[in-house]
This record gives sequence, C-alpha cells and structure tokens, in this order.
Amino acid sequence: MACDKLILLPPTLDGEIEEFVRAHGRPSGRYPSHLDLSRTSRRLPVRVFCGGPLRSGIKVEVLCVRSFGYRVSCDLISKLCGTDFSSIRVWRVDWCIDILGVSASEIARYCRVPNSQTVKFFHSRTGNSFYPTTSREKTILIYDRGSYLRSKRKSFSRDMNLSNLTRLEVQLVGKAIPYQSFEQLERFREIDVLAGVEFLKFAPVRPGLTTQQLLAAEALQWRLSTMGLQATLKDFPSSDVAYLISKYFRDASPSDLPDIRDLMQDSISGWLNGIRRFPRTVRGVVEP
Repeated sequence: MACDKLILLPPTLDGEIEEFVRAHGRPSGRYPSHLDLSRTSRRLPVRVFCGGPLRSGIKVEVLCVRSFGYRVSCDLISKLCGTDFSSIRVWRVDWCIDILGVSASEIARYCRVPNSQTVKFFHSRTGNSFYPTTSREKTILIYDRGSYLRSKRKSFSRDMNLSNLTRLEVQLVGKAIPYQSFEQLERFREIDVLAGVEFLKFAPVRPGLTTQQLLAAEALQWRLSTMGLQATLKDFPSSDVAYLISKYFRDASPSDLPDIRDLMQDSISGWLNGIRRFPRTVRGVVEP
C-alpha cells in the first residue's frame, strides 16, 4: 500500500459527467458543486468538484486509489478526463507505508525533521497521532493504524493481531510535488519522499555522567516516550538542540528500527507496478 490519496486538476472533464455533477452536486468549500459518483447510478470511484478557483475549475479525487494501483487509476482518468496526461496536474498525493510490530510512539521517538516549524501531537480513542512536520504543502503523519481500524470495526482487524500496526504518511500538496504532471507520476520511483528526515536513537545513559547530566538524560527519555523526538526538541532553543543531539543521540540502526526510507520507496514502486500488500511490513521484513 503506497498511494493513499490522489487529487488531480484536469483541464477538461467528460461533458456528460460534468453536466451530471453540476445538476446533482452540492456545494463544498469554494466549489459550487461536488458529487461522489460512487454513490450514484454512475458507479464511478471518484469524487468530482466543479466551478472552483483552480485552473479549469475542475478537481477529481480518485477514491480507493490504494487498491487500484497506478495502471487502473490511469484507465479511470482517461475515461473521465482524456488521455493527455501531460495536461493533468497532480494537486495532492499521499504516500504511505504500514508497519506491523512497531508502535506509532516508537517511530515518533526516532523521527526528526530538522527546521520543522510546526509540530503536532494528538491522543484520542483511536490512538496517538504524531505530526513531526505539518504545513500547507507538506505533512508527515505517524499514527496508530490498528486502533483506527478497530474503531471503524473493520472485519479483518478482528481477525488479525493489529495491536502494533503503524502508518507513516507523507502528504504532498501543490508546489511540494516535484513532478506535477500526472504523466510524470511514475518518476516518484526516483524520489526520496523522506528526504531530510532523520531517524535517531536516544543513546543509553553512559557511566561517567555528572548528576546534572544524568537527571537531564532521564527527563529527556521520559519526554521522548510521551511526545516523540520532534515535539521534545521543539521545546528547546535551537542552540541547545545541536548539543543534545551530539550528546545523547546516534543514528538508528536496522536493529533499532526498520529501514523506513527503503520501505517507503519499495512501497511506491509496488503501487506503481500494481502490487498490493497488507500489512506492509513486519519489523522491516517485506511481505511476499
């Protein structure tokens, strides 16, 4: 599972479909008409918005894109918007991986995005959600996918042990998408969508630390376990962050955490090739 959301801005839309949406749709935000065609007699797995401010005023969201894969999505878009994919702009794309056996809190303890200005953390009945970075154009989200599925009463969640099923998402919007033409979506094989993200492990408390350093290390370890690395470091002046990292952290090794960067790229390639996997990984071992 790699692509979790795909929103496109095509220059044109099938005339009959556009007329149907404008006739039966309802307002949504800045769009006078929008309609989920999967819930109509058309039975098309897309949500269409018409009359908006962007480009031709048309926006198309492919539903269940995670299940379709790239080729099936292309076939669907060609029927709705034509085959000139070079003129269709990718407005939003979310890439994700599911990791079984590692909790969201554990990954958040390792994950750091240098120079991130906005950090968020939420706790609810569906589990913890960590946002090491969030902005209008790029957001990284780590959350408890197992608890979310159980809260939605998904049938397969009762049949599988999903106590530690974690999803990591990279949400790209607008200018954050390096190749904005739908025709070039396959070039994401070449892109590290986690570029700039670091995975660091808190080094064990070493002998020889002063009392003050030992107490500081224990307090830091407690904050990491509850808030995650990014939110913990956000509370310190930037001048102190470099000292803390050099003093108490080291790069995470494969024995500490699965190679998330490699797994994400493998997941993207799998979706582009039409390969679907669930759960995505088990402690770094890719499922066949």
